Amino acid sequence: GALAKMCQRLAVAADRRRRHQQLYFSISLSTIAIVLGLLIFLMLLLRTANNFLIYFLVGLIGTFLLALLFTLANQQSRFPLRSEKFQHTLSQLPIVGAVIQARSMLDFAELALPLGCGLSPLASVELLYRHIGDLSLQASLKAALHSLRVGNSLSHSLQGKLPTMALQMLRTGEETGNLDDRLLQISEYYSEELEQALRTYQKILQPISILVIGSVVALLGMQMLTALSNALP
Repeated sequence: GALAKMCQRLAVAADRRRRHQQLYFSISLSTIAIVLGLLIFLMLLLRTANNFLIYFLVGLIGTFLLALLFTLANQQSRFPLRSEKFQHTLSQLPIVGAVIQARSMLDFAELALPLGCGLSPLASVELLYRHIGDLSLQASLKAALHSLRVGNSLSHSLQGKLPTMALQMLRTGEETGNLDDRLLQISEYYSEELEQALRTYQKILQPISILVIGSVVALLGMQMLTALSNALP
């Protein structure tokens, strides 16, 4: 009997995903512009017959990097983190760690959907565990399942596995009986955190891409003027 409520939540989630995908796409374009600009810059510097091998290798590496970046851009904001250890290492980096943590907590907040439909915390965690793609979060949910089966609360089962703020909101939701609403608040909070981190990336990469492209244009113009002056009598 909660179909209208669930449809509204799906609409909000779809709108949020759209905003995130736009930011990811903008970051991917800036990164591609930087890589492509640096490669063209190197090729212009190494454009001599004696450096043909270096020229070829730079072009080959550039093609590979561009193909990789286009692949990442087409993942629709999902970067392939296949190793839990690698994901943990990335989470220690500035800005990158904020993106990974926020994205992981957004996945965790999907518990609000089965809980809002009347499922128990144990059944909701089992459902999320089977469909989650985040390896680190999946390991945390697996450990929480054993604790939930012996009668512990969800916040107690996830102690030390979630950020402090998220655990406090879970405890409050369990005490007041509105756990799904608290999970929605967690989703809103970390959605804003993710957007802020992505906009920080965007503000860093866009000026760099403009600087790199400008340097390429300046170097190309200098070489054209030099070639023209050398051709004059």
